[in-house]
Amino acid sequence: MNLHRRLFSNFILATVFFAASISVSLAETKESYLTLDSDGSQSYASLVQQAEDLVKESIARQF
Repeated sequence: MNLHRRLFSNFILATVFFAASISVSLAETKESYLTLDSDGSQSYASLVQQAEDLVKESIARQF
C-alpha cells in the first residue's frame, strides 16, 4: 500500500511540474519604448494625460 501511495504522489508531483512548465513556456514578455514630445510650455498634468493617451493607443495596437 505504501508503494502505491509513493507512486501516486510522484505521479501527481510530476504532473504539476509538467503543467507548470507548460504555462511558463507559453508566457511572453514584450517591451515597447514610446517617445512623448513636449514643447516645454505644457503643464505636468497635460504631459501625464498625453502619456496615458499614448500608452492606451499603443496597447490597443498590440491587441
